[in-house]
Amino acid sequence: MHQPSFMIYISNCRYSGGGMQLSPDAAPDDGLLDVCVIGDASRRDVVTMLPKVFSGGHVGHPRVSLHRARSVRVTGPSEVEVQADGEIIGRLPIEIAVMPGALRVLMSPLG
Repeated sequence: MHQPSFMIYISNCRYSGGGMQLSPDAAPDDGLLDVCVIGDASRRDVVTMLPKVFSGGHVGHPRVSLHRARSVRVTGPSEVEVQADGEIIGRLPIEIAVMPGALRVLMSPLG
């Protein structure tokens, strides 16, 4: 898919940044990345959408599209910064892929 975008949000979980639900159907155990693309949006569009991201209500906006993939490559001008969990990790282009089963979790019973 090729399109001008205001923001591309790639996630593995439903919630981020203080309770926002940019990818409301994301599941950390499905082996897929959830991608929320906010297209070429005006400032007015963004201001209208912003309060709705906490409930997932932005999904119905015509500038918003949701996708699922095992890997995502984002290209654009090299001065565009890429963030992960609020920290700048580099610049475009970037490729992100899910690695199913890469994280082992050890749980112990409470008590």
